Amino acid sequence: MASPTPMLTPTARMLLRNVIYKDSNIIAINKWPGLVTQGQKGGSILLRQKSLQVLGRRGGELPRLVHRLDKPTSGVLIFGRTKAAAMKISNLFADRQVHKDYLAVVAGQPKDSMGIIESWVNPRKPVGSSGRHTADHHVTLLHSAEELAAGRASFLQDAVEHGRGREGLTRMVSSFRVLGRSQTAGLGAAVILMEPITGVTHQLRIQAAYALHTPILGDITHGAFTAAGGVSNWVRQQLMVAHPDVLTGKKKATNRDKLKVPLMLHAYRVTLPGMGEDGTDVVITAPLPSSMTRLCKQLNIDL
Repeated sequence: MASPTPMLTPTARMLLRNVIYKDSNIIAINKWPGLVTQGQKGGSILLRQKSLQVLGRRGGELPRLVHRLDKPTSGVLIFGRTKAAAMKISNLFADRQVHKDYLAVVAGQPKDSMGIIESWVNPRKPVGSSGRHTADHHVTLLHSAEELAAGRASFLQDAVEHGRGREGLTRMVSSFRVLGRSQTAGLGAAVILMEPITGVTHQLRIQAAYALHTPILGDITHGAFTAAGGVSNWVRQQLMVAHPDVLTGKKKATNRDKLKVPLMLHAYRVTLPGMGEDGTDVVITAPLPSSMTRLCKQLNIDL
């Protein structure tokens, strides 16, 4: 008599349903908003052994997470299927050889179409506090995809050679390119492709809000609902049906409130150099969440 099939946890079922890439070394899922990828108060949802078992073992080993995404961010999340594979991928991330492309829907219209953002922030201040994000922000304007690639390579080499510290501040560098602007009258919004060259907590969220002055929609921490000349009441209503007091700033947002506001930031594509079974690059793309595609359609932004 065959042994009964073990009952899967809800997280395990979602993990299995969201697998988007798998080979002998790598497995990747399309992370959904709200899933925890690292330990925090109350424990980690994703890293529980029972949930990871559904992704399968290789040589008796469970998959190992090699990077993280913020809880409200969706998109490509990568595991090494063995200890050796996980170490190799982790080294690629540490050496900044991994290309990570994010899509963000932002409140307002960026003044420029593409460029490199260099910022210096105070790492000792809590994320979202006034002292953390008011340090220097400098945007280098570029005019073509070739210039953007060259600028990225230059800043990456500089980051590798000189690190990211200056006078007690932390350096953040990202590239950006506007992919589409709202064509609906009165709805100031745009879709931006962003690539972090350095890796700092909330890096893209901080730079979208305070360097480009177009905070990511759904980002209460960094002011998407209070940006001057920002998004219209119609878009606000699409993003937050409940908790109007949070929207108007009369009440501080709680963690529960934030879960009900979809952050329009998606890890769209990750490129792992040389990690293919034949030595080629592995490019993993995650379909956009329905909340983002629906909002872009409502804004008449073609992706």
